[in-house]
Amino acid sequence: MNDNEKANHALMVTYFHWGFHGWVPYVVIGALMSIMSYRRGLPLTMRSCFYPLWGKAIEGWRGDVVDVLSIVCTLFGVCTSLGLGVRQLNKGLVRLDRGTYAGEDIFGGQWGDDPPQRAGCSGEDCHKGRLGILFNVKTQIVIVWAVTALATTSVVLGLKNGIAAISYVAFGMGMILVLAVLFMDDTMYILDAMTTSFGYYLWYLPKISWETDAWARLGADHGWSRNGPGVEASVVIEGDNYGGPDGQGGDEGWMHSWTIFYWGWWISWAPFVGTFLARISKGRTLGEFIMFTLILPVLYCVLWFGVFGGAGIRMQFEALYNNDDWDCGFSPTAGDVKSTRLEKSGFEAKHNQAYTVNLWCLDTEDIFFDMLGSYGSRQLSYALTGYSWICLLLYFITSSDSGSFVIDILAANGDPDPPLFQRVLWAITEGAAATALLKGGGGDPDRGLKALQAVSVVSGLPFTIVLMYMSHALYIAVQEEVGDLDEFRPDFRTSCLELTWKTASRLYALIAFPFVYVWKILTKLDDDKTLVYTALAFLIFYFGVVLLLLAPMEANLRMIAGAFYMAFAAVVAYCRYSARKKLGIATGDLVTDYCIAVLFYPLALAQCEREIDLGPVRYAAAARETDDVEGGDSVRDAEATEIAKDVKEGAVLAYDKAHEA
Repeated sequence: MNDNEKANHALMVTYFHWGFHGWVPYVVIGALMSIMSYRRGLPLTMRSCFYPLWGKAIEGWRGDVVDVLSIVCTLFGVCTSLGLGVRQLNKGLVRLDRGTYAGEDIFGGQWGDDPPQRAGCSGEDCHKGRLGILFNVKTQIVIVWAVTALATTSVVLGLKNGIAAISYVAFGMGMILVLAVLFMDDTMYILDAMTTSFGYYLWYLPKISWETDAWARLGADHGWSRNGPGVEASVVIEGDNYGGPDGQGGDEGWMHSWTIFYWGWWISWAPFVGTFLARISKGRTLGEFIMFTLILPVLYCVLWFGVFGGAGIRMQFEALYNNDDWDCGFSPTAGDVKSTRLEKSGFEAKHNQAYTVNLWCLDTEDIFFDMLGSYGSRQLSYALTGYSWICLLLYFITSSDSGSFVIDILAANGDPDPPLFQRVLWAITEGAAATALLKGGGGDPDRGLKALQAVSVVSGLPFTIVLMYMSHALYIAVQEEVGDLDEFRPDFRTSCLELTWKTASRLYALIAFPFVYVWKILTKLDDDKTLVYTALAFLIFYFGVVLLLLAPMEANLRMIAGAFYMAFAAVVAYCRYSARKKLGIATGDLVTDYCIAVLFYPLALAQCEREIDLGPVRYAAAARETDDVEGGDSVRDAEATEIAKDVKEGAVLAYDKAHEA
């Protein structure tokens, strides 16, 4: 891969991290919550999103679990953003304090080196700027609470007077900044690079979406280096694993460090952004909603990263190709990357820049300010750095206050205007959580960064499962809205997760002797394959148990036992599928049946037995259509709808009373 291809690939991966994949979770939650709240009259809470799947069961403990998980996920997602933001803000303050320009500060010496000794100073004071600001956890904690105080004020002022106002200002200032860089730099080049890389992203999207770094992980696990097979592990330099015998793979740590982190971060933000989008989208059509929450944000990210990314790559190319003696190596003492900057010399000044920077060897937080600071004189550099710092501050304030506002809504059971005390409480909680994560690094900013990355992945992982079911719920809700599915179609009258006293009393038998209940269910359904499936359940289940017991002798027997369990779950799924078809239950599909069988096979069998005892589903068609004589259109019979409601709810009520008796 040549340098041009690497540049194209770099921007493509950036678009991949911040493009359609990132915004889709927000759209799914926002659209589903909007339909459930504004079309169905349900509270603006995360549990309402599961109404197409669970019905009124969302009012029970399952709905509580979803709401609590959403609050926790939102809290840590916002804290991660706040923690990463204060690192950038901290570095900007240090640069302004020390007067850094063209690789040197006002006291002399290069930025990548230790701060130089000032005349007449002693001790730590010699390593400080004019105000004594350092890049450390203490300073970052101070910034966290400053942002928290401003965000709390914004939340107290409310959605229109506080949150929306700051958002508009932040967006406007950000657009001015990105357009200024576009015009100051090589404008046509950046536009060309943006167009090329975005087209490359669209073309490459199906391929990179399924990329798992399989060969890189294989090489890392076996200690393979770029020299190919047969190299001893002792001679493999850390970070020098290129993923395969041919040495042509990528670094296996990249996906783990950034791609997975980004996905965890995006998903941890999903409850927050999705709820916020639903809150501000009342009155919009679904098409308008998708346009303003998916298409336009993706295009904005393309513009932002295309301009700054393109400008950074152009600067990197000039630094490398116009300075043969460019030095960027490792510090012999600490092992940290030391940046070396040279003023422009030996080649013609272009693009109104006073100097170039070899960006790749800088800390992440330095790159943005170094690039902005290169456009002109020292005074303009300070002005751009200060302006961009204010933009960043406003972006993180609006992220924090919006997150607090969403948590308030979820904690207040969907109240669009939560109590004032609650707003303040959650805003302070976010600041406290971010502080704890930063302190968890033991005073080391880099360890604090790893803690922030870890908490995003951990909080986003369980919500990934929730998001999958939400996607299914959105599909059902849209079908109901357009009339392809009847909202009051026959459904299970009992819950799969319902643990009654009768079920609890025989839970041991359901777990240890599931074939007995397979036989009972299929016999009651008059299934002609009862004997076959009962025998399969018996043989597969107990053979898997035997293999599991023998696992201490041969570890891989555990994996084979798992395969037998998956086969056994297919038999249980068949029972649930047969019960649905025989009883006239229109809700559900074979995939859901199998997933439930894998996760909760005893409860799935118990549910089938309860449904069979209730008998076939009595149902009055809620979507019975009558001809509108005047307009010629088909309209829903309201009376039939009410009958369907009464029949469906009456069946459940009768079942509950029977169990109480």
